[in-house]
Amino acid sequence: MPMDAISSAATPGGEGRLTAGSTEGAKNIGRKENGTRGASERLNRACAEFEALLVQKLFQTMRASIPKSGLIDGGSAEAIYTGMLDQKVAEEMAFRGGLGLSDRMKAQILGRLNDLKIQND
Repeated sequence: MPMDAISSAATPGGEGRLTAGSTEGAKNIGRKENGTRGASERLNRACAEFEALLVQKLFQTMRASIPKSGLIDGGSAEAIYTGMLDQKVAEEMAFRGGLGLSDRMKAQILGRLNDLKIQND
């Protein structure tokens, strides 16, 4: 899906906008607009979730590299809590901009989709 299709559907006056006098084909235009927005939102979410997963694994690896002193042992409850904490912090980072990995992935995916569309035309 090319970037211009996403931006034109998301902006007022874009390709998927309904006008007051248009009755024929209005349902199809509305579906196209919702489909484009839905695809863009799904792509954004998928990329952010992937970034969150990578960040969570990074946190787990960093936490595992710290030697345990044995002075304070939280047991299995500590392991569960830190796992949940890592997951939540990673999700918050990814959905708030994070490391920028999701933006790079979206750009790559949209670029390749645009290339495929150009080749098929």
